[in-house]
Amino acid sequence: MTEATQPPPTLSIDDLVDQGRIGHDHESGMSLSDRLIHNSALPVYRVSSEILFYIFEMAGHNGEQCRVLAKRTPFNVSQVSSFWRSAALNAPTLWTRIDEITAHVGHLYISRSQSALLDIDLDGYGYNPQGYQLSGQDMATYGPAQMSSAASFAQFIQSLRDNIHRWRYLGLNYFNRIQLEQFFFTVAPNLESVKLTHVVDDGGELPADLIKSPRLRHLDFTGMAPPLMAPAYKNLTTLQIYMMTYTEDITQLLWNLTACPLLEQLILDRVQFGSSQALSLLPPTSPAPLLHMRNIGLHDINHGLYRIILSSISLPSTAKLSLWYFIQHSDENHTLDSVVTPALDRETTLPNLSLICHLSFAFDDEFMIVGQGSEDGRMLLEVGVDGQFAASVIRDIAETLPLPYLQSLSLKSVDYAEHVTPFIELLGHWPSITDLYLTGCDAAALLGALTISTALQTLHLRSVTITAALLIDFAGSWITLHGLQPLQGGAELRRIVIFQCPGIGEAIVSTLEDLSFRVDFEV
Repeated sequence: MTEATQPPPTLSIDDLVDQGRIGHDHESGMSLSDRLIHNSALPVYRVSSEILFYIFEMAGHNGEQCRVLAKRTPFNVSQVSSFWRSAALNAPTLWTRIDEITAHVGHLYISRSQSALLDIDLDGYGYNPQGYQLSGQDMATYGPAQMSSAASFAQFIQSLRDNIHRWRYLGLNYFNRIQLEQFFFTVAPNLESVKLTHVVDDGGELPADLIKSPRLRHLDFTGMAPPLMAPAYKNLTTLQIYMMTYTEDITQLLWNLTACPLLEQLILDRVQFGSSQALSLLPPTSPAPLLHMRNIGLHDINHGLYRIILSSISLPSTAKLSLWYFIQHSDENHTLDSVVTPALDRETTLPNLSLICHLSFAFDDEFMIVGQGSEDGRMLLEVGVDGQFAASVIRDIAETLPLPYLQSLSLKSVDYAEHVTPFIELLGHWPSITDLYLTGCDAAALLGALTISTALQTLHLRSVTITAALLIDFAGSWITLHGLQPLQGGAELRRIVIFQCPGIGEAIVSTLEDLSFRVDFEV
């Protein structure tokens, strides 16, 4: 930003009156000269241009709640007052974002951003949409003829190409291949991030040398991308690829990962690779240590590739592993154990899995498993599979993950009889569980399994189907089975949380308290 902008000099009140520019405001009963004095004393007119700039910046990052209005921020604030306009015009970074809404006045943004780096995000279906009404001063300066010229695709592309040295982010959505290649013609020395989304039936591999930038760190491709051998895949911190088919096999991707030691995020979603008889040229440093990885997502790729990829890298203990795979036939060996790294290598490649303290199962459109750590609830594992095979996956996860530090288990919407037995087996595998959460379940069958969990301390019931009589019988049976006496201390089950459970009234509280249970009840 340039030096602090001072309010432009104003004429005296007498001069303004003489010129007929102020008089009397009949509606408020206040003379306009008094109003001028009154307004000049308001805090909003005493805010420095630096503070205004930060306010403008925050308004421009208003996100999805008011996306179009946020993108209009530079012009909107410029029309509030001459002081605000002066502040906005002297804030180059306020004019650095060029998108499908502001594209038709892109030349304004390019000139007003001066030498600041540009963030360009364009939609090929609407690079010349209806834009703003420019202020009189803008229209006088840039005239309809120039505006029409700037709306021309070829000339607009040229204005961006002339400033390729200022590109920082380039997002091109739904441009066809011919249009796309017009953007890249030489090295973009400051380009850090590229996002490309294909046009339907016009995707696939792009030229290997299409994207040229020594500072490239973030790639996001959907349906179209350079081949994996392209230099753009080196030294990245973010790599996201969706719905892409490569002619090369997985080996080239693994080599690329070894060339990205600072990689923080890797997403492969519905990505296909060329076939190979043998992966004989795997990187010699496998598994590659990706010590900065925060999130790795492998979603609906060839089943055999999950283990190949995960065995070729080593993650930090804080990384999140997201796996989505869909079982087509029940006799296929699509178990979690066949997807993750072999057990002998798991502590080296996937140390995050052994640190899971909180595990939840949810039945929605898909069957979801989420594992979290203890300190800040950081998500360490996310697994999504076809719900019809949930029972086999439940058994599989208990055998695959020992989870020595598991403290709590959450079951949501478990209403099918075939799922009860696998969950009983879960409790047997993880006897260290102290907190059990049942949400939206038929709790009758599940409560019968709780008697084998001697470490359980708190039972949370939320919107479950259960009767007061059954819950009281369970509480009494628990005490009898474990040889506990009322009012006896210790770490055994002593707390029951009941939240909005139909069929259970507040009268149950005193009955359970007589059995020395602490009860939290909410209708």
